[in-house]
Amino acid sequence: MIKGQKVQRNDADQRLTDGDNNYVLTPDLYIVGDPNPDWLGSLFF
Repeated sequence: MIKGQKVQRNDADQRLTDGDNNYVLTPDLYIVGDPNPDWLGSLFF
């Protein structure tokens, strides 16, 4: 699993920014990706 922080959002689902227009990140880590593909296939017969 790939873990990382997410951008905080307000009630209107807009991303929050600080005074320098940088996104405000959540303090917790979340699963943001999976390096394992859902499907493995081949074009060779």
